[in-house]
Parts: sequence; C-alpha cells; structure tokens
Amino acid sequence: MSTAEISEHPPIYEHLIRERGDVLTETREVAEQTQRQARQALDWSGVRIGRTGGDDVHSTERSEAEMNLQARTMR
Repeated sequence: MSTAEISEHPPIYEHLIRERGDVLTETREVAEQTQRQARQALDWSGVRIGRTGGDDVHSTERSEAEMNLQARTMR
C-alpha cells in the first residue's frame, strides 16, 4: 500500500457518508454559520450612543484594524 492510498478516504468512509450523511461537512458549515452570527452580534460599529443631558450624539466607530483583530480572534 502506497502513501497516496493511505491518505485517501478508505472505502468504508464513502459508505458511511452515503449511509449517515457527511457529518464533517455539516459540522463545518454550522461552525461557519455560528462564527458569522457571532461576528454580527459582536459588531458594534453601527451603534450610536446619546450623551446624558444633551443632544450630542456620537458613534462608537472602531478602526478597521480593530475589526480585523476581532475577526482573527474569532477563528
């Protein structure tokens, strides 16, 4: 048996996928969806906060570098 044959999926794997579904792919898709939802839930870039006692409103804008850092830590 060569190294190439070992690294490929064994025949039982193909049978299990047909029988039970591709659990690894489904899990990966759910994890990616969860990451997107978490990223959206934690994105405060559009939040606007009013100051107490005045009409002055300022946004909690974050720099692109901060958002990129947050995205990397969520992976």
